[in-house]
Amino acid sequence: MQAIAIGNTACSRGQPISSNTITLTVHPRPVIQPLAVGCFQITGNLVPGDLITLSASVSGGSVPYQFYWDLGDGRGATGNPATVMYPTAGTYRLRLTVVDANGCTSSNTAACETTLVIAYRPVAAFSATPLQGCPPLTVSFTNQSIYANAYLWDFGDGSPTTTQLNPMHTYTTSGEYTVTLYAISAGNNDTATVQNQVVVYPVPVADFSVFPPVLYEADTAYFVSQAQGASSWLWFFGDPANPNASSTDPNPSYFYAQPGSYTVTLIVTNLYGCKDTLVKTDAVIKLPNPAPTALGTFPREAVQVWPNPFTDKLYVRLPEEASLVMYDAHGVLIWEGQLSRGMQALSFMQLPTGLYFLRIGPWTIKVHKLG
Repeated sequence: MQAIAIGNTACSRGQPISSNTITLTVHPRPVIQPLAVGCFQITGNLVPGDLITLSASVSGGSVPYQFYWDLGDGRGATGNPATVMYPTAGTYRLRLTVVDANGCTSSNTAACETTLVIAYRPVAAFSATPLQGCPPLTVSFTNQSIYANAYLWDFGDGSPTTTQLNPMHTYTTSGEYTVTLYAISAGNNDTATVQNQVVVYPVPVADFSVFPPVLYEADTAYFVSQAQGASSWLWFFGDPANPNASSTDPNPSYFYAQPGSYTVTLIVTNLYGCKDTLVKTDAVIKLPNPAPTALGTFPREAVQVWPNPFTDKLYVRLPEEASLVMYDAHGVLIWEGQLSRGMQALSFMQLPTGLYFLRIGPWTIKVHKLG
């Protein structure tokens, strides 16, 4: 570098005059090396009161480097790495200035400035009501978590998760379900988990059969419950002539005075109070009596069947020859044959215990087989 002095006289105007020579050296500035995300390596829990380690990589300039950290709360730290602690939760701007041996400062200090979120560890908690019940069971969940700003609920039944604060969920299938709440901290760097159980009770299944399948005028209808898991029964026989006709017996009987078709309703309840209802249209069909020669002419009182209940043998006394058909409680044909007039012994030793129906001529008789 050369300096030229210019005087006011004509002879010296524009003429070089010997002067001192000054040499200037321009040094490169150090550069904080960027990472995949940001410029700083931050290790430790970003929680008030916990120690955090800050470090960075630098290139360029002249070693040794001096590291000056601005913690964003009025405090600073030096060194690389530097161990610091934030006493309170908050959002802070973290800034690093690197000074090399020539006194040059890092060129990308501003660009590397990083936001640091210090948050308390979340505590996950929730309550739910009801925790037990019959399906469909709608449960209301109340989030009681603290130090969290995001949530994820898993209801344990394979349904989609939700991020709602206080969700509701309906369980449609019986079972025990583990509900999990994930509470995520404000800095998205800490998660707490809590679980609770929801119990959805089993539901009984209503079903029944009617014997005989087709009734004549003198027949009584016998109802057999085939419900699963029931502990109580409520029958409505659908008789317009007796609208309030009902029964709480598991296997009731009912006499319909008039021919016609009748809708029967069965409501079953289990030990948990869960219910199921079955309505069968035309469950009972009652026809006028056919001609006497078709079914026999003897009255019901003329047919004797004993003992009832029985263990191995049934005795039948008939006033005339007649057909006999036996069904089990599911309507499955067990035995059929033609019986002569008088008394006959029928052996049913191999039959399992349960309820059976005998169709003798025009009459249906309910019998019980004991073990």
